[in-house]
Amino acid sequence: MLNISLETLLSPAFLRESWFHPKITRMADGRLLMLLQMIHGSDSYGPVMQCFSSNGGHDWSDPEAVISLGWGSASEAGVVEGVCDTVPDQDRATGLTVAVGHNVFYRDGRFLDTCGFWNHSEQNQALKRRGLYSILQADGTWAAKQYFHCEPFSNAESFVCGCSQKVIRPGGEWLIPFYFRRKPEDVYFSVCVFSMHFDGKSFAAIEHGNILEHPHGRGLLEPSLCEYENKVWITVRAEDGYGYHSISEDGANFTSLKPWSFDDGTVLITSSTQQHFARLDGRLWLLYTRNAGYNAAVPRFRAPLFIVEIDTAKEVLIRASEHIALPADGDFQYPESVGFSGNFMPFSLSDKELLVSDSFIRPQRQYQGLTQIARIRIF
Repeated sequence: MLNISLETLLSPAFLRESWFHPKITRMADGRLLMLLQMIHGSDSYGPVMQCFSSNGGHDWSDPEAVISLGWGSASEAGVVEGVCDTVPDQDRATGLTVAVGHNVFYRDGRFLDTCGFWNHSEQNQALKRRGLYSILQADGTWAAKQYFHCEPFSNAESFVCGCSQKVIRPGGEWLIPFYFRRKPEDVYFSVCVFSMHFDGKSFAAIEHGNILEHPHGRGLLEPSLCEYENKVWITVRAEDGYGYHSISEDGANFTSLKPWSFDDGTVLITSSTQQHFARLDGRLWLLYTRNAGYNAAVPRFRAPLFIVEIDTAKEVLIRASEHIALPADGDFQYPESVGFSGNFMPFSLSDKELLVSDSFIRPQRQYQGLTQIARIRIF
């Protein structure tokens, strides 16, 4: 049985801004670290901020800037380079905290659509989107950001790994899922998983597995991994109304993608939104948004946020185990009042307690929102 309680952390500091992308990890000293940033428009983020908790996430320090993950000048005049979709993790070999995200570009205070999905005139081959990382130092400062260098994708238009769950092994091996477009004329994003070695100072790419493709909309986006029962699972955001998953024996090469479905035979209907894995009570769970009927008028069904146990033998979701992890903030009769979820991340405090951090935003109401944690315990 799941016991779920909600804790509100932060309210917007300004009418037109809200905190967004809250992601949690545990540091070597036992404190919890949360990385987050302000959002003040579609894909328009402030610099990455950090806050800390010494009591299991019940109370947090005031957010403060991570200098190395702030804004800086880009190679093109008038363009600013920022960082977004940043997830902190702890390396199991060194105990170091590493933040992984990717870059983003702005011009005149707004998102610059370098990939040309919404504004083709802004497509810019010189401004490449790249996965990057920064390492927390012993003095509490973050090292200068570094970009992942992965052959044969060094010249890809976009090669990113934001909002991802990774597999981190004891010997310094990280499995990191990337999504990418090689050339500007490519219509779809594809996904592959890289095996990398972290030596405490930088990442070195070892090899990558097979490439997963799905030719619909923009293709595959924001993959996440989880290792369970000596197999690696991947779940991927797509744009055809479904979320997809696959399993790998070696952590890099995956079987054909399958849409998530329930054990009653129905398919999980979602809409271009992330899914993430969680481990609780020795079992594997999935978090996601979906069309529940009553939320059909909410764009992309982005509230509420659900959690469900996975039947790993049959690769299906156990319908009877589904719970609402984070209830909607708003009234479904007035869809514009409902805060959007979907940029969340789970973190296991223990095998019996899970934190799910998320920030609700209301684009139609000047991006007002709030940041919450769902504390999920199992009895």
